[in-house]
Amino acid sequence: MLYDPSRVAEPEDPDFFLWRLMVDREWQGQGIGQAALRLLIDHVRARPHLGELSTSIVEPAPQLVHFYGRAGFELTDRYIDGERVLRLLL
Repeated sequence: MLYDPSRVAEPEDPDFFLWRLMVDREWQGQGIGQAALRLLIDHVRARPHLGELSTSIVEPAPQLVHFYGRAGFELTDRYIDGERVLRLLL
C-alpha cells in the first residue's frame, strides 16, 4: 500500500509513504519482500516527484530495521501514530 503524491492533483503530503508491505509468514525469508521493495523503490524513482519515501514500524522491530536498512532506509526521530518512521532519500 503506497501513498503516491504524483497521482493526486493537489497532494496533502509531498512525499511518498509506504503504508504496509506484507509477506505471509510461510513465504518470508525467500527474498520476496526485498524483491517487492526494490520494485516499489524503482516505481517511486520513476515518478515525476522526487523527495523521500517513508515507512513506519512498530518498535521494537530490529528485523524490520535491518530489512528496510538493506534497501537504504534510515531511522528518523519522527513518529506517526506511535510508529517509528524510516526514510529513504530519493
